[in-house]
Order: sequence, then C-alpha cells, then structure tokens
Amino acid sequence: MNPLGIFPSKFPPVKQVLSIMLAMALADFLFAYAFGQVVAALVIVFLIIIHEVGHWIPARMMGLSVKTFSVGFGKTIYQYPKPIWGTYFRLSSVPLGGYIVPDDDDMARAPIWKRAVFISGGPLMNLLCAVLITFFSYIVVGEPQAFRPTGSVIAELDSKITAAYDSGLRVGDEFVNIEGQRVFSAKEVFNALLAHQSSPVAVDVKRGDQVLSLKLAHDANGKLGLKGVRQKGYVPYAQVGVLTAAVDAVDKTAEATVATLEWLGKLLYIVPRANEEQVNADQLQSLIGIVQTGGELFQSGLADFLAFAAIVSLSLGVLNFLPLPALDGGHLLFLAIEKMRGKAVSVMVQRWSSLGTIGLLLLVTFYAAYNDLIRLVGPHWAAPVTALLFCLLVRYTVPYSVRISVTRRLRRS
Repeated sequence: MNPLGIFPSKFPPVKQVLSIMLAMALADFLFAYAFGQVVAALVIVFLIIIHEVGHWIPARMMGLSVKTFSVGFGKTIYQYPKPIWGTYFRLSSVPLGGYIVPDDDDMARAPIWKRAVFISGGPLMNLLCAVLITFFSYIVVGEPQAFRPTGSVIAELDSKITAAYDSGLRVGDEFVNIEGQRVFSAKEVFNALLAHQSSPVAVDVKRGDQVLSLKLAHDANGKLGLKGVRQKGYVPYAQVGVLTAAVDAVDKTAEATVATLEWLGKLLYIVPRANEEQVNADQLQSLIGIVQTGGELFQSGLADFLAFAAIVSLSLGVLNFLPLPALDGGHLLFLAIEKMRGKAVSVMVQRWSSLGTIGLLLLVTFYAAYNDLIRLVGPHWAAPVTALLFCLLVRYTVPYSVRISVTRRLRRS
C-alpha cells in the first residue's frame, strides 16, 4: 500500500511523510535564503550550454560529425534514444555546464577553415549572447545613465592614523555638510577635506537618526586616517528605441571586452598599472563567488541581474579566446601554426600542453574558491571545504578507470 503515491510501497508511511517534510523544508530554505543563488547558478549553466551550442551548430551546418552533446559532466543519467541532427543528447550527473564530442577522424580530415569556424563558434556565441542580454535589458528596463550620488558613508578608518577617530568620526557616519557646503560624492568629500588641511574642518555627519556637528583636526602630517568611503546613490535608466538599444548594446559589449582584457593584462603585468590601481589575484572569483554575487544582484533588481548575466557570458567568450592550450584560443593557435608550417602540431605536444594548462587553471580555480570560502565560511573552514570540493570534483568527473590507474602508479612509486 502506498497512500501518498509518490515513494515505493516498501517505505513505511511515516518515512514517506518525513521525506516529504524534509523536501518541503529544503525547498522553503532555497526559496527564502538561496533562491537568487540558485537562479544565478542556473544562468551560468545555461550560458555554458550555449557555448557548446555555438560549437555544435556550425559543426553540423558544415557537415562535421558530432557524436554526443552532454548537459553536465560525469556519469550519464539519461540519453535520448534517437540522434537529433546526427547527435545523441544526454544528461550527466554533475550539472556544471556541458560538452560535445566531435568525430576525431572527421575533424582531422576537415580543412583548417572549417575547424577554425567550429572552434570559434563557442566563444562567439557567448559574446553574441552578451550583446542580446544587454539589448534585452535596454529595451525592457532602459539604458543606464551616469551614476548619481546621494551620499557618502565612512566604510573604514585607519587603525594607525587616528585623527578622524579622535575627532569623533565613526564607521557608518554619512557626510552631510563640510564647511557649510552640502556634499554628496566621495570625490566632493575628499576635495573639501584636502582644501582645509591646515585648520580644523567643520563637518556635519548623520549617525542613525541624529545629525552631529564635529571639528576634524588633521594630524601633524596633514592626514586624517579616513581610509574608505562607500558611495550611496542610484543609476537612472532612460528609455531608448530598438536601433539605439542594439547599437549601444554592441558598444557596451565591446567596451567590456576591452576592459576585461586590460584587467587580465594588468593582473599578469603585461599592461602597465596606475600607481593607485589595486589589481591582484585576490580579486579572482570561482564559481562559488560568482554565484554568490549573482544571488546578491538578483535581489537588487532585473537590470543588475541582467548585467551580471551579460558579463558572465562575455567573460566565458573572452577567456575561451585566450591562446592557451585546452582553451578554444589554444586550439586556434595550433591551427595557425599548422597553417604556417604545413603540418599539424603533434598530438603529444597538444596533449601535454593541454594537461599543463588544465592543471594551471585548476590551481587558479581552487585558489579563487579558497578566497571565496574565506569570505563565506571563515578562514578555519575554508581549507577543508576546498579540499572536499576537490575530492568531489575528481570523484564525479574523472573516470573510475583513470582514478584506479593513477592510484596504482602512485603506490608503485
């Protein structure tokens, strides 16, 4: 007897009820506390699948065979019994994107230009998707205009230079007036304070529901110790026509692409940095941090979340075009070398360079994940959780036969 009609009849009714209550509690938690993160994760998975679609469609249009299209990685959960346009579609156990399996012999016989189109299709599809998302945002929400500040709040005070603290300023205070002049932006605050370094400065700040009048005195070196100011304000949106939205969406995507490449160049010390610029590896985000950011922006509104989706899609396109083995850009580099020298780069060189790149990318990914987890669970739990995630990744993405082979070799050594 199965009174609920959901679980197998061998389960006692009490277990069925408890299972449903647990599922409902989990669903309630996800909707109450993590709904935005779930939506952000689904968007990222969708954009990765779109990347693979960008490879698959040009391949089939040019007559190149694609054996498998998998949504997710790891073990196959379900495979559609009949091929669609010559390709078997499957659902795999780890829902972190997807992959396609082209016919190697078919690819080897294809001319270089066809292979180049096939390889370029994925990142180009992501860049196109970024344009379309931005276009949709401009049509539905409006095109963002210049940020309009409404206030400046103290975010951090220097622990060594205590002039501001000694004068009465506290973290969370909002500047209202400086020497009788209303101030809104952080730039206005710092300019006004710098203009009165030689004498005490009359400042009105809002603290909670109170407005306090203070006299700020700089130290002997002309410093206050005001380390960080958080800008309050809003971005107005203007309604634009379809043609304007399309042109501006392309321009915005191009600007963001250049900015992303510049940031990568500065991170690798290829592009010179300004003295005040803070560009370092700690700013890298793993999938954990990206999903967390996406969840926060989901709560901020449609425009912010669409901007998040567009920049993720753009980043997938730009990063995959980098000339590193194992990435699409690396394969295009191998094709360029093949075109110049008249023969393909050896399989051994391609394989080992790709493995090296994958190892480097994994190190960067887990370093970023560790930084994200420090912010989420604290420094004590970050390392063990990162190690657990690494074990799960190996468990569900590396085939069992490969794991056994590696283990035996390590034991023999």
